[in-house]
Amino acid sequence: MLVFQRPLLDYALLFIELDIFQGWVQLASLQVLQFTLMFIALGLIGLLPMLLLKGFCILILFVNASAANFMTTYNTEIDQQ
Repeated sequence: MLVFQRPLLDYALLFIELDIFQGWVQLASLQVLQFTLMFIALGLIGLLPMLLLKGFCILILFVNASAANFMTTYNTEIDQQ
């Protein structure tokens, strides 16, 4: 989960003070919130009938492929930090 949520975690670490206990509580609650939201979203998608789920996955793959093609064609970078 840390790999996929790394941009948010990097942003949050700029503002969370880890030298105090409250900072660690904030970091833990952020991770719990991310896990809960991801679990709910994937659970709702998993409730779809198999045919709709396959169509949704195909749509996501096409959108991802077209976005990657656009980024390589026009030399576009997301979040150039």
